[in-house]
Amino acid sequence: MKTLKTIDYSVQLVFMVIAVVVITAFGLKIDGPGLTMYFFVGGWQVMSVLAHFFVDKQYKIPLRNVYLIILCIVIVGGLVSLGGDFIIEYLLVLVFLSPAMAVLYVVCCIRETNRLVPDGQGD
Repeated sequence: MKTLKTIDYSVQLVFMVIAVVVITAFGLKIDGPGLTMYFFVGGWQVMSVLAHFFVDKQYKIPLRNVYLIILCIVIVGGLVSLGGDFIIEYLLVLVFLSPAMAVLYVVCCIRETNRLVPDGQGD
């Protein structure tokens, strides 16, 4: 499991570095590659979050619960904004909140991975 979790956070870090380089080079335009990088990082992390629902609780740290609570608040905020005139404000908040959430999630994954014993050396 440690190998899979190492691959998981390594891919996240690679996507994040590429995102920073692309956004620095091209800016964050609605039709530019910078915005596309949000979806690469976010898409990978969504798959990771879903996969971790099937991981035993003993391998998770409390920071994961903090992340999931923030994620739920963001999702509920998005649903609420769809029914009102706040969608633009919500999307603007996401432009700044998404990178912070991405960093929080990768830190969570790294900490969980570091707590594991190397594959093949456990019970």
